[in-house]
Amino acid sequence: MSPSWLLLSRDPKSQPRSRVPLVAVLIGALLGAAWTAWSKKNGLRDSQKGGDLKDPQLKNAPPPPDNASTAPRGHWRLLLICILGIFGTVGAVIVGIRSRNYLLTASLVIASILTLAGALFWTYGRKEVGSRATLGAALLSGAVVSFSVLGLQIATEAQRQRIADREALQLTLSLQQDLSGVGLSGRDLSRFFLHGKQFRNAMMEETNLQLADLGCGRVDGANLDDANLRGANLADAQLQHAEAWGTDFRGTDLYNTNLQYAVLIKARFNSNSHLSYTDFRNAALDGASFGDAYVGGLDEGDFEGPADLRGASVVGTDFSHADLSGALLKGALADRSTKWPPGFNPIKAGVILTQISKETAFAASEPYARPKRNC
Repeated sequence: MSPSWLLLSRDPKSQPRSRVPLVAVLIGALLGAAWTAWSKKNGLRDSQKGGDLKDPQLKNAPPPPDNASTAPRGHWRLLLICILGIFGTVGAVIVGIRSRNYLLTASLVIASILTLAGALFWTYGRKEVGSRATLGAALLSGAVVSFSVLGLQIATEAQRQRIADREALQLTLSLQQDLSGVGLSGRDLSRFFLHGKQFRNAMMEETNLQLADLGCGRVDGANLDDANLRGANLADAQLQHAEAWGTDFRGTDLYNTNLQYAVLIKARFNSNSHLSYTDFRNAALDGASFGDAYVGGLDEGDFEGPADLRGASVVGTDFSHADLSGALLKGALADRSTKWPPGFNPIKAGVILTQISKETAFAASEPYARPKRNC
């Protein structure tokens, strides 16, 4: 990683090629403000001298009003501006120190001083004909431009850092086969190719795995609470005892996926979720929503192996729009809050309408022909 220069560049990947630090922008703004004020001051003096030579009557004109009489009164303005300037400078120093970026600290301090000086000059000189108000306005303009450039560079640097972190993470994961127990909570793994990787007992809460390839992987006991698995490939994967509270499985390929004893409470599925031969035996599916998924394996007349929910807990599960034709539900535990499709008879399908208890739990042991894992 290159040092955080806060460099200016359009393309985050080519940012290290740029060598325009923010300090140069701030110094340029300060010099430009001083040059503008000096030029306007000299121009005003030349115009006054020229007017005196052309119009002799101006010599007898009354003197200009005293600065003290026209200066805005009220020391509270000066106190307020100073307090804001001090807080801005101290805040800039704290931000720079915490980020360990001394160039950023110097840039923020200079910008704060420019803003404070410009505010003071403009406030106490805006009614004068002299150059203090002009200098204050120029300083404020330079500070506004500098802070705008600073914000742009910080955003660009943050984007470049995210891209670099993601590429480094992808390279690290691709070089290791066994990632058991790894902590990836909240990380962005979307579109990562992780086929056949081992993520046993991995911590992956709120991880973005959208369109990722985890096929044939071992994800036994992993924590996938609130993870995003939309469109991911989990075909032939092993997820026994995995925890996936509120996980999004919409559009996920779960063909022949082993989810025995997994905690899938409030998980979400839909018609694009491939649930053929999916093994939900003894899993906790309480409060899950299957949308219009084909749980029974019938998809427009083409029969594939149905999902196996024998012994699963489906208390409060929403099957109201799902296709359960041929689904294996013998011994599944449900109650009155479970929503079934119109015309579906859960008693006939072997569902146990009772409260969850270990005494009534059904251990699925009947033989069921499953396809071999294609790994």
